[in-house]
Amino acid sequence: MKVKNLSATDFHSELEKIEPKFGHILLDVVEEQESLNCLFYDLDLGERQLYRLPIVSKIDILQKLEERWPVLADTSAPDFHPLTEDEMNLGPYHPLFRGDLRPVVTLQGESIKQLRFETGFRHLGLENRLLKEGLQQSAFLISHLSPSHAPTANILWCMGVESLVQVEIPARAKVIRMLFLELARIRGHLSFFRRMTELLGLDVLASRCLEQAAFLRKLYIDYGLSYAHPYLCVPGGLYKDMPDSWPLELKAYLHVLEKFLYDLSKELFSSHFVNERTSLAPISGREALESSVSGPLIRSCGIRWDNRKNIPYYFYDQLDFEIPLGSKGTAYERLLVRHEELLQSISILRQIFNFIPVSENNAEVILAGNSSSYVALEAPEGELGIYLSQGNGVLQNVKIRSSAKAHLHFATKHSCGLNLSDFLVNYCSYNISASELDC
Repeated sequence: MKVKNLSATDFHSELEKIEPKFGHILLDVVEEQESLNCLFYDLDLGERQLYRLPIVSKIDILQKLEERWPVLADTSAPDFHPLTEDEMNLGPYHPLFRGDLRPVVTLQGESIKQLRFETGFRHLGLENRLLKEGLQQSAFLISHLSPSHAPTANILWCMGVESLVQVEIPARAKVIRMLFLELARIRGHLSFFRRMTELLGLDVLASRCLEQAAFLRKLYIDYGLSYAHPYLCVPGGLYKDMPDSWPLELKAYLHVLEKFLYDLSKELFSSHFVNERTSLAPISGREALESSVSGPLIRSCGIRWDNRKNIPYYFYDQLDFEIPLGSKGTAYERLLVRHEELLQSISILRQIFNFIPVSENNAEVILAGNSSSYVALEAPEGELGIYLSQGNGVLQNVKIRSSAKAHLHFATKHSCGLNLSDFLVNYCSYNISASELDC
């Protein structure tokens, strides 16, 4: 940048701006000498005498600098350059996006002027593969849709097939599926809090979230399921029934989880730093409805919508639980809503323990005729639905509807104007499952 002529004092101030970067400045202050005479101008008198350096004042040094490197005067040049727009890739290798998504941001200074997301890094082709596999094989295959809150997709597939053929499953299968739906909600929200606390620099809380995930992993293993892709149920009932001692382990874990949630609220929501860092990107209820968002995102705007209450399935209509709501729709209120949902899931699990029916045989499921159905359940991120159709006893169409696509469009729209660090916090608060974008 070209600037106008500087005085010795102004030149000194400009010189000190670059001094920390270089540590010291080498100056040739004696023109008469042939060899280079290096002067560290910040040395004191004793150090100059020790190294036999000439004793010269800073004013003399500045005058010599102005003579040797004169600053060109240019009245046509502006005092500062306008901010230029730069395009930057934040993924897919950013820890927040985990190789599944690449946001490309156009920056103007530190603010985001334009944002677009590039998907397809984890294209599973699930919808086409589910058509080729059998009903029971597809029940396991679809668990790859949402590994962060498995076995939600496994249960969703079984619900869709049972609705397609109009079959009623045993009550015990419904209750056990409800148990794992709430455990999946706990697992998904704990994963969300781990990523958010890591992003905010709260490493102790992030490690404690990992500890809770380890307790959950033990519960899955003791039940006889894989933690990554649990094969819990098949169309018509259960693939594995619940062990007799497993409910006692789950009850003990709920006490541990409840204590952790109390500590989490005490350390996270009482922090002024967290409040200031996450009180951004407010959303109105009207915008949320127009964008078809769901889950904690729409409930943080004050809209009372939860598939477990509004379109109840299994025995949710017989349970007593609340729907946490926000008012402004900020990232901070999304944290509050998810924390309260964890407490409500604990309450739901304890109520389910009171009426676990005896074991029954699975119902028989056979595709026949021409029909179609759409079912949806309340996943941790929002509504997760599936559309199935059959013709002449053959499955003809499979379409998965995830809340991730609506939430990603919403994030694209409402991230412009934020700086880069605020964008990462805002995106994390949406809790978008990138694997559900490429199904």
